Amino acid sequence: MTRFYNHHIYTLASILIILLLGWLSKFYSGAGSQWINNHAGDVLYEIFWCLFLSLFILKSINLKKIPLWVFSVTCVIEFLQLWHPTWKKLRSLSMVV
Repeated sequence: MTRFYNHHIYTLASILIILLLGWLSKFYSGAGSQWINNHAGDVLYEIFWCLFLSLFILKSINLKKIPLWVFSVTCVIEFLQLWHPTWKKLRSLSMVV
């Protein structure tokens, strides 16, 4: 029980640190600020989801697959945001009128 509890405490602490770093990355103004302001949050977003899912998946075999799943799902989401099919454009035009 103690090992299980410690895992959750460390993971939750890591999630809080990642959230704080993500928020602070938007206000950074030092060296490499353009990259940190625009892209560091993306990396921290991936780390957040890996940590969050590790709270629910405790088998070590599955823990190794979490980053692959998180990366795959976020790639699909990014692709869908860039995809603009014609039916979607027509639908949005009909809602404007």
